[in-house]
Amino acid sequence: MSQAIRSVLQKYATFGGRASRSEYWYWILAFWIGWYIVIVFTKLFPLYDFGLFIPTLAVGVRRLHDSNHSGWWILLPLVNLVLLVSAPVEPNRYGGGSPAAAVSTYAPEPRTSPEPSATSLDQAISAPAPSDATCPSCGTARGTGQNFCRNCGTKFD
Repeated sequence: MSQAIRSVLQKYATFGGRASRSEYWYWILAFWIGWYIVIVFTKLFPLYDFGLFIPTLAVGVRRLHDSNHSGWWILLPLVNLVLLVSAPVEPNRYGGGSPAAAVSTYAPEPRTSPEPSATSLDQAISAPAPSDATCPSCGTARGTGQNFCRNCGTKFD
């Protein structure tokens, strides 16, 4: 239990990576026990809440990452409660293997539909038009369908 609490406090504002179920739920247990102690014995609970808001939010987001969900789900209280108790997904987009060896970067999957490359677009734009192939002001080559010069901004007729 102390290792889980220490881990959350060491990763105070780390929203990347993953957190195991035990790390998350031990942190929540310790947070609420501490909160009740602070409420009963002191009037410092606003400081307690303010000081531990960021690590509580960060461990919640990392726990959602462990179940292969976006951290934004934490904004929907009833939905995220279900997601927080769900089993970890191995491997997932937030890191493979165990949460301790998680990678904090997300690499999206490659797109399946081909997109035009920048070079093919440049070639289409810079292909000279049959008439008036250059700008009358600066002499830059005019692209097909181009109404203004890319270099000086002169309007073509």
